[in-house]
Amino acid sequence: MLRNKKYPIMGLGEVGRGSLAGPIVVGCVFLSKEISVPEQIVIRDSKQMTKKQRETTSDWLKKHVIYSLGMSSSEIIDRYGIIKALVLAAQQARNNISLKIPSIVKNMQIFVDGNQHWFEDDIPIIKGDQEVSVISMASIIAKVYRDHLVAKYDHKYPNWQFVNHVGYGTKHHRQMIRENGLIPGLHRKTFCQKILSQAKNKKKYITKDD
Repeated sequence: MLRNKKYPIMGLGEVGRGSLAGPIVVGCVFLSKEISVPEQIVIRDSKQMTKKQRETTSDWLKKHVIYSLGMSSSEIIDRYGIIKALVLAAQQARNNISLKIPSIVKNMQIFVDGNQHWFEDDIPIIKGDQEVSVISMASIIAKVYRDHLVAKYDHKYPNWQFVNHVGYGTKHHRQMIRENGLIPGLHRKTFCQKILSQAKNKKKYITKDD
């Protein structure tokens, strides 16, 4: 992983882009200078970390860096598409963090994960959560936040067993959708049309309050 060379620096990373349910969440981290990270704190691609490592690192980061989160719901994703929803979440995260940092920050580099610009002044980095530590930090915080959110879905909607797939399109989750239908406002309808077409009861839904 490349260490951050110049400061101040901001990094943004997303989680949940390919999920069938739940929001896309963008984490944002601002560093004015290099920070000393203890040996027991793991900072790398959140997908390559254990749950315990992510939890420990996220807790440590939230005490030692300036961070924020942005989020676009499934309804926003269905309405505008995943790319626009991602940009909206990124804008929200950046706006939120701007309230926490000095009003004038000169020569700040802004790194985002992927090969597309999220802002006019950012620097996209392919596999950024593997290559740039400040993006990894942002992604870890976002991942832990989203996982906690999805755990609440599991308690509210046990038939969909979110604890097993955290909203992603696993074979098990697809089968739960075919059996139980979609949860309005939670599942992304535009992502689930093919699965629904295979369902025995294509009109089977539940209400948000069930």
